[in-house]
Amino acid sequence: MNNLIYYIFAACSLLLLSHELTAQEPITFERYYSDSGAVEGKSIQQTFDGGYIVAGRRNGAGMFSNDAILMKTDSLGDVEWLKVYATNLSDDEFYDVKQTTDSGYIACGYYPQLGMGDNLYIVKTDINGDTLWTRVFGSNLYDIARSVAQTYDGGFVFAGQMDSTGIVVRLDAQGDTIWTKRLYDAGYVSLYSVAETSDSGFVTTGVINTFSGNQVYIACIDKNGVLLWEKNYGYGGSDLGQMIKVLNDGNYIVCGYTQSFDFGDMYLLKFNSFGDTLWTRVYRKSEANTAYSIDVLNDGAFIIGGTTNFAIQGNFTNLWLVKTDSMGVVEWEKAILGGTA
Repeated sequence: MNNLIYYIFAACSLLLLSHELTAQEPITFERYYSDSGAVEGKSIQQTFDGGYIVAGRRNGAGMFSNDAILMKTDSLGDVEWLKVYATNLSDDEFYDVKQTTDSGYIACGYYPQLGMGDNLYIVKTDINGDTLWTRVFGSNLYDIARSVAQTYDGGFVFAGQMDSTGIVVRLDAQGDTIWTKRLYDAGYVSLYSVAETSDSGFVTTGVINTFSGNQVYIACIDKNGVLLWEKNYGYGGSDLGQMIKVLNDGNYIVCGYTQSFDFGDMYLLKFNSFGDTLWTRVYRKSEANTAYSIDVLNDGAFIIGGTTNFAIQGNFTNLWLVKTDSMGVVEWEKAILGGTA
């Protein structure tokens, strides 16, 4: 059986929110999961009861199909339930999931419709993963939702890509559209993460294609969907922002990767509410490194989850955790051996 990993490395960083680990502490647990075929996890969050919710996909019934799935585990990683969504004999996938204030979940990804291309796909569930409502948005081309969050008023916001433009959509609590904002219509933008700001607006990050190569793209939008500012960051190589977080000091932190200096390095960027860069950091362990997620600890320090490849070991892809102080200076790092890339 071809088993991809539902590897809960992001759980390590989520656990750090409640207590700080040192580099010497052992891994609490690790689990591998399989269903009827290959499975893959894209997002994980610790739930109110101490367990975890995972979003991703599994092999579907068709030859070239995948099904979007959510999986709930207890605090030790034992599966409590696994639910399959959008079984339409085509490729469906969840990229992000968040627990909502009613203890249910909101998930986003993409959903192809016959003859209509890929569409942005949003699903709201109850605490058991049973569907309450779904929403499908699309341009009949290549559309995908990569990040979703609940807003202060109980509604939702999601970000992704609609054809060649970035898109941010705000929904009310019932899933009805309040506004839609498309970003950088004159070029290519794809958004990977969105977060609500202290003034109930939104900040989002991803990638923009420019004449000098791909760069990190960041935009700030007010609560009514009005673009306040947008900026590009990078060194002229292939750079991308994977996740953005709002900090207690009113500034923002972005993690991702840059290929401006090597085959790929972890990339960390702190900037203020006007989009001005405060500092950047680049981390390298091997020939190819990237950051997928970041959490902020109580003292303002950061824990970054990503991958690093050891080509000398046969091009193995390894999970990589990096702990920094509040200025992005590395305090410790830990690689967890994975499988061949």
